[in-house]
Amino acid sequence: MWKKMAPFIFPSLGVLIFGSALVRGIPVRVAKLKHTYELYATPPLAQVNPRYIDIFLLGHKAIYDDFISIWLLQTLMQKDQLKDHARLITQIRSVIQHHPKLETTYMLSCFVMLNELKHPEYCREINEAGLIAFPMSWRLLMTQAFVE
Repeated sequence: MWKKMAPFIFPSLGVLIFGSALVRGIPVRVAKLKHTYELYATPPLAQVNPRYIDIFLLGHKAIYDDFISIWLLQTLMQKDQLKDHARLITQIRSVIQHHPKLETTYMLSCFVMLNELKHPEYCREINEAGLIAFPMSWRLLMTQAFVE
């Protein structure tokens, strides 16, 4: 009986010990993450040349496009903090240089700069980058027409 249970006892004991250490450390890790959080941080790999991203990610650029769009969306949708237009446009530029295939990323970026931050001069740059990713997009053209 002992020989049949031995392969299960030691891994279970390890899971219990390391799992309890992990659970006990959660408050410390969460506090550290909240303390070091930077709202306008550029996404990982944003400084890599966009031509090399697809090679670097082994052909899975679409996943990276979704990731950086969500990264930017978290900043754009912040309601409890005042936004700094200079730092926000730097973050937007770091995302749109990769031409993510999510049309609403460009539109939302433009509308946040227009409505919340009162800097419509950046919308043209944002929408032109969007038109590179979506050359047949009428929504980006209408967004720019609305801004003008």
